[in-house]
Amino acid sequence: MKKKSPILKVLAAAILLSAAAIPFALAEPPKRPQIVNGSFEEPAIQGEAAFLTPSVPQDVERLKDAGWAFGFSTGICRAQEGYAERLTASDGRQVAFLQGDQQMSSNPNEPWNIFGIDMTGLEPGQEYEVSWDQAGRATDIGASALRVTVGLPASSGQPAIPLVDREPVTSKGAWETVSRRFTATGEVMRLNFNHFIVEPGNPHEGSESTLIDNVKIKKVANP
Repeated sequence: MKKKSPILKVLAAAILLSAAAIPFALAEPPKRPQIVNGSFEEPAIQGEAAFLTPSVPQDVERLKDAGWAFGFSTGICRAQEGYAERLTASDGRQVAFLQGDQQMSSNPNEPWNIFGIDMTGLEPGQEYEVSWDQAGRATDIGASALRVTVGLPASSGQPAIPLVDREPVTSKGAWETVSRRFTATGEVMRLNFNHFIVEPGNPHEGSESTLIDNVKIKKVANP
């Protein structure tokens, strides 16, 4: 009986290794939930531009780099400046803000006082936890509230799920961490932050602000 040549042995071994690797190559990597730029460090704000907001035309293009969709009277500011005076960022050097008065907040036909982002990498039926840090502006003397929702695209016809429904922002000039859980109904879901005035500090203007930073999402382990 003839012995196999060394070349044939090497080829046979290579074929076996390739066949063994096929299942691993075809397996999909596990999905990871993601929120882009959750600490609002992009775009970096330089010089005298203490904040960015779509109500300023020249800021519209710059805010596109943030990954978030900003409505009027919302944007990004440097910590310890502008709306975030006396407040250090909870993560990084910049924070997001929502600022407005009673008239803006009560107009349902305009995207005032709201910003959001599409969370990706979700698995329908899986439970997730969203967390963020929030604070009221240190110099505000009135009261504001926050509504936070998650939902499918508007074209789905499905209503958004409220994680926080107009709950007062009671911590001014200091961060408070909030976390809520939800069950995904799609691979991509929109997370929205919406600011409301509860009690205006100035009866003529009623301006109040809420700061947001360090927005995260994680999968909840099955029990």
